[in-house]
Amino acid sequence: LIAQALIPPATPFVVLRHGKALKRAAWDGPDIERPLDHAGQEQAESLVPLLGTYGITHVHSSAATRCLRTVEPYARSIGTSVVPEAALSEEGFADDPVAGLERAAQLLAASGRNRVPTVLCGHRPVMPATLAHLLKDSDVVGPTGTIPAGSFVVLHVDDGLVVADEQHLLE
Repeated sequence: LIAQALIPPATPFVVLRHGKALKRAAWDGPDIERPLDHAGQEQAESLVPLLGTYGITHVHSSAATRCLRTVEPYARSIGTSVVPEAALSEEGFADDPVAGLERAAQLLAASGRNRVPTVLCGHRPVMPATLAHLLKDSDVVGPTGTIPAGSFVVLHVDDGLVVADEQHLLE
């Protein structure tokens, strides 16, 4: 029992899908600027206490408006800003998926190495490849299927490896 108390816990790395956004067909501007709808705004607010339970201190997001707006309430609540990640936007990922996967892996490695709980907000089309890449050296299988808007997967990182995961579905 005493030995267990001396083992530091794994570091949470949260991969979050942005909140519900206006439908693509209902938006006539550039897709990267498509905003959250009312339900997505409510999801963003509801994420504040949930992300807080993991002690998230670093907030990264696709550069898309809907992703940034999903994590901005949490970032404000802890007095930090969101770091935009252009390589992890849908457009950036489509242009250079290797760069997007490498950036996600860098963030996971830094989070685990420095024991810095981190959230990364992204998109449905990008998340399966990103999660598969982050789990490729792990025995953890990870989620299957589409992650609903506003939902997230927590990857628990220890000694550079993902050792466990959990999924939180918001509707």
